[in-house]
Amino acid sequence: LISKRVSGRTDRTIEFYGKELGKIFRKMQKSCLDVTADDIRLYLAFRETRDRVSKVTMDNELRCLRTFYAYLLSEEIITKNPTLKLERIKAPKKKKFAFTDLEVETIRSACRDERDRVIVEVLLSTGCRISEFVNAKISDIETDSMTVIGKGNKYRKTYLNAKAQVAIKQYLECRSDDNPYLMPGRCLYGTSDKHMDKGTVEGIVRGIGKRAGVTNTHPHR
Repeated sequence: LISKRVSGRTDRTIEFYGKELGKIFRKMQKSCLDVTADDIRLYLAFRETRDRVSKVTMDNELRCLRTFYAYLLSEEIITKNPTLKLERIKAPKKKKFAFTDLEVETIRSACRDERDRVIVEVLLSTGCRISEFVNAKISDIETDSMTVIGKGNKYRKTYLNAKAQVAIKQYLECRSDDNPYLMPGRCLYGTSDKHMDKGTVEGIVRGIGKRAGVTNTHPHR
Protein backbone atom coordinates (compact mmCIF):
# COMPACT_ATOMS: atom_id res chain seq x y z
CA LEU A 1 0.00 0.00 0.00
CA ILE A 2 2.95 2.32 0.66
CA SER A 3 4.22 1.50 -2.83
CA LYS A 4 0.81 2.42 -4.28
CA ARG A 5 0.82 5.74 -2.43
CA VAL A 6 4.36 6.57 -3.57
CA SER A 7 3.37 5.86 -7.18
CA GLY A 8 0.61 8.48 -6.91
CA ARG A 9 -2.53 6.36 -6.50
CA THR A 10 -5.55 8.06 -4.93
CA ASP A 11 -6.72 7.44 -1.36
CA ARG A 12 -9.78 5.67 -2.78
CA THR A 13 -7.62 3.25 -4.80
CA ILE A 14 -5.36 2.51 -1.85
CA GLU A 15 -8.37 1.89 0.39
CA PHE A 16 -9.81 -0.48 -2.25
CA TYR A 17 -6.63 -2.58 -2.41
CA GLY A 18 -6.30 -2.72 1.37
CA LYS A 19 -9.88 -3.85 1.96
CA GLU A 20 -9.99 -6.32 -0.93
CA LEU A 21 -6.67 -8.03 -0.18
CA GLY A 22 -7.48 -8.30 3.52
CA LYS A 23 -10.88 -9.84 2.75
CA ILE A 24 -9.53 -12.27 0.17
CA PHE A 25 -6.73 -13.71 2.29
CA ARG A 26 -8.96 -13.94 5.38
CA LYS A 27 -11.41 -16.02 3.37
CA MET A 28 -8.62 -18.18 1.90
CA GLN A 29 -7.13 -18.72 5.37
CA LYS A 30 -3.66 -18.99 3.86
CA SER A 31 -0.60 -16.79 3.76
CA CYS A 32 -0.34 -14.86 0.51
CA LEU A 33 3.08 -16.49 0.03
CA ASP A 34 1.56 -19.97 0.06
CA VAL A 35 -1.41 -19.35 -2.25
CA THR A 36 -1.48 -21.34 -5.49
CA ALA A 37 -3.44 -20.90 -8.71
CA ASP A 38 -5.79 -23.68 -7.59
CA ASP A 39 -6.42 -21.85 -4.29
CA ILE A 40 -7.50 -18.80 -6.23
CA ARG A 41 -9.72 -20.85 -8.55
CA LEU A 42 -11.38 -22.51 -5.55
CA TYR A 43 -11.84 -19.14 -3.84
CA LEU A 44 -13.50 -17.65 -6.93
CA ALA A 45 -15.73 -20.73 -7.32
CA PHE A 46 -16.91 -20.34 -3.72
CA ARG A 47 -17.53 -16.63 -4.27
CA GLU A 48 -19.77 -17.43 -7.22
CA THR A 49 -21.67 -20.43 -5.82
CA ARG A 50 -21.79 -19.67 -2.10
CA ASP A 51 -21.65 -15.87 -1.93
CA ARG A 52 -23.59 -15.37 -5.18
CA VAL A 53 -21.35 -12.52 -6.34
CA SER A 54 -21.40 -11.33 -9.94
CA LYS A 55 -18.80 -12.02 -12.61
CA VAL A 56 -17.84 -8.34 -12.42
CA THR A 57 -17.06 -8.64 -8.69
CA MET A 58 -15.06 -11.81 -9.26
CA ASP A 59 -13.05 -10.16 -12.03
CA ASN A 60 -12.36 -7.12 -9.83
CA GLU A 61 -11.04 -9.38 -7.07
CA LEU A 62 -8.87 -11.28 -9.54
CA ARG A 63 -7.57 -7.98 -10.94
CA CYS A 64 -6.62 -6.93 -7.41
CA LEU A 65 -4.76 -10.20 -6.87
CA ARG A 66 -2.94 -9.85 -10.21
CA THR A 67 -1.64 -6.42 -9.24
CA PHE A 68 -0.58 -7.63 -5.80
CA TYR A 69 1.30 -10.70 -7.04
CA ALA A 70 2.95 -8.71 -9.85
CA TYR A 71 4.30 -6.43 -7.11
CA LEU A 72 5.54 -9.39 -5.02
CA LEU A 73 7.30 -10.81 -8.07
CA SER A 74 8.94 -7.51 -9.01
CA GLU A 75 10.16 -7.11 -5.42
CA GLU A 76 11.58 -10.66 -5.55
CA ILE A 77 9.43 -11.69 -2.58
CA ILE A 78 8.10 -14.62 -4.63
CA THR A 79 9.57 -16.49 -7.60
CA LYS A 80 6.26 -17.55 -9.24
CA ASN A 81 3.10 -15.54 -9.84
CA PRO A 82 0.05 -17.83 -9.29
CA THR A 83 -2.30 -15.45 -11.12
CA LEU A 84 -0.49 -15.88 -14.46
CA LYS A 85 -2.24 -19.24 -14.92
CA LEU A 86 -5.68 -17.69 -14.57
CA GLU A 87 -7.67 -16.22 -17.43
CA ARG A 88 -9.68 -13.05 -17.06
CA ILE A 89 -13.31 -13.60 -16.03
CA LYS A 90 -15.70 -12.42 -18.73
CA ALA A 91 -18.85 -10.77 -17.45
CA PRO A 92 -22.01 -10.72 -19.60
CA LYS A 93 -22.68 -7.25 -20.97
CA LYS A 94 -25.96 -5.69 -19.93
CA LYS A 95 -27.75 -3.25 -22.15
CA LYS A 96 -28.12 0.11 -20.43
CA PHE A 97 -31.11 2.34 -21.00
CA ALA A 98 -30.98 6.13 -20.77
CA PHE A 99 -33.93 8.17 -19.55
CA THR A 100 -36.50 9.05 -22.18
CA ASP A 101 -37.37 12.73 -22.74
CA LEU A 102 -40.65 12.15 -20.92
CA GLU A 103 -38.88 10.57 -17.94
CA VAL A 104 -36.44 13.48 -17.75
CA GLU A 105 -39.27 16.01 -17.64
CA THR A 106 -41.13 13.91 -15.06
CA ILE A 107 -38.01 13.81 -12.88
CA ARG A 108 -37.62 17.58 -13.22
CA SER A 109 -41.23 18.10 -12.11
CA ALA A 110 -40.61 15.94 -9.02
CA CYS A 111 -37.84 18.24 -7.69
CA ARG A 112 -39.03 19.92 -4.50
CA ASP A 113 -36.46 22.71 -4.07
CA GLU A 114 -33.44 24.45 -5.59
CA ARG A 115 -31.08 21.78 -4.26
CA ASP A 116 -33.01 18.98 -5.97
CA ARG A 117 -33.05 20.96 -9.20
CA VAL A 118 -29.33 21.75 -9.22
CA ILE A 119 -28.48 18.07 -8.61
CA VAL A 120 -30.70 16.89 -11.47
CA GLU A 121 -29.71 19.61 -13.95
CA VAL A 122 -25.96 19.45 -13.35
CA LEU A 123 -25.89 15.65 -13.58
CA LEU A 124 -27.98 15.73 -16.76
CA SER A 125 -25.87 18.43 -18.38
CA THR A 126 -22.36 17.32 -17.41
CA GLY A 127 -22.68 13.54 -17.24
CA CYS A 128 -20.04 13.65 -14.51
CA ARG A 129 -19.49 10.87 -12.01
CA ILE A 130 -21.07 11.19 -8.58
CA SER A 131 -17.61 11.46 -6.95
CA GLU A 132 -16.72 14.32 -9.34
CA PHE A 133 -20.00 16.06 -8.58
CA VAL A 134 -19.73 16.04 -4.77
CA ASN A 135 -16.10 17.23 -4.92
CA ALA A 136 -16.91 20.19 -7.17
CA LYS A 137 -16.38 23.62 -5.61
CA ILE A 138 -18.23 26.82 -6.45
CA SER A 139 -14.92 28.25 -7.67
CA ASP A 140 -14.74 25.43 -10.25
CA ILE A 141 -17.82 26.79 -12.00
CA GLU A 142 -17.56 29.21 -14.91
CA THR A 143 -20.45 30.54 -16.97
CA ASP A 144 -21.01 27.45 -19.12
CA SER A 145 -18.55 24.91 -17.70
CA MET A 146 -17.50 23.17 -14.50
CA THR A 147 -14.03 21.77 -13.89
CA VAL A 148 -14.06 18.43 -12.07
CA ILE A 149 -11.40 16.07 -10.77
CA GLY A 150 -11.85 12.68 -12.41
CA LYS A 151 -10.14 9.32 -12.05
CA GLY A 152 -6.44 9.48 -11.29
CA ASN A 153 -6.83 13.08 -9.99
CA LYS A 154 -7.07 14.36 -13.56
CA TYR A 155 -8.87 17.64 -14.22
CA ARG A 156 -11.41 17.95 -17.00
CA LYS A 157 -14.04 20.46 -18.06
CA THR A 158 -17.72 19.57 -18.29
CA TYR A 159 -20.42 21.52 -20.11
CA LEU A 160 -23.22 23.37 -18.31
CA ASN A 161 -26.29 23.96 -20.46
CA ALA A 162 -28.75 26.82 -19.90
CA LYS A 163 -30.98 24.83 -17.53
CA ALA A 164 -27.99 23.86 -15.37
CA GLN A 165 -26.69 27.45 -15.32
CA VAL A 166 -30.07 28.80 -14.17
CA ALA A 167 -30.42 26.03 -11.54
CA ILE A 168 -26.96 26.80 -10.12
CA LYS A 169 -27.66 30.55 -10.00
CA GLN A 170 -30.99 30.10 -8.18
CA TYR A 171 -29.50 27.51 -5.81
CA LEU A 172 -26.54 29.69 -4.83
CA GLU A 173 -28.82 32.70 -4.29
CA CYS A 174 -30.81 30.80 -1.66
CA ARG A 175 -27.70 29.65 0.26
CA SER A 176 -26.47 31.65 3.25
CA ASP A 177 -23.37 29.61 4.19
CA ASP A 178 -19.74 30.12 3.21
CA ASN A 179 -19.02 26.47 2.38
CA PRO A 180 -16.74 26.32 -0.71
CA TYR A 181 -18.42 23.22 -2.17
CA LEU A 182 -21.39 23.22 -4.55
CA MET A 183 -22.90 20.45 -2.42
CA PRO A 184 -22.08 21.35 1.20
CA GLY A 185 -22.00 18.68 3.87
CA ARG A 186 -23.89 18.84 7.13
CA CYS A 187 -22.77 18.41 10.73
CA LEU A 188 -24.55 18.37 14.09
CA TYR A 189 -24.16 22.13 14.47
CA GLY A 190 -25.18 23.18 10.96
CA THR A 191 -23.18 23.45 7.75
CA SER A 192 -19.61 22.19 7.80
CA ASP A 193 -16.72 23.07 5.48
CA LYS A 194 -16.88 19.62 3.87
CA HIS A 195 -18.83 18.35 0.89
CA MET A 196 -21.90 16.13 0.84
CA ASP A 197 -21.11 12.42 0.62
CA LYS A 198 -22.01 10.28 -2.37
CA GLY A 199 -24.58 8.24 -0.45
CA THR A 200 -26.57 11.36 0.43
CA VAL A 201 -26.76 12.51 -3.20
CA GLU A 202 -27.69 9.00 -4.34
CA GLY A 203 -30.48 8.96 -1.74
CA ILE A 204 -31.78 12.35 -2.90
CA VAL A 205 -31.82 11.21 -6.54
CA ARG A 206 -33.60 7.96 -5.65
CA GLY A 207 -36.18 9.96 -3.71
CA ILE A 208 -36.80 12.24 -6.69
CA GLY A 209 -37.20 9.19 -8.94
CA LYS A 210 -39.62 7.60 -6.50
CA ARG A 211 -41.78 10.72 -6.38
CA ALA A 212 -41.65 10.91 -10.19
CA GLY A 213 -42.61 7.26 -10.56
CA VAL A 214 -39.51 6.60 -12.70
CA THR A 215 -37.87 3.27 -11.90
CA ASN A 216 -34.11 2.74 -11.69
CA THR A 217 -33.33 6.41 -11.05
CA HIS A 218 -29.75 6.91 -9.90
CA PRO A 219 -26.96 9.48 -10.55
CA HIS A 220 -24.98 7.39 -13.04
CA ARG A 221 -28.00 6.83 -15.26
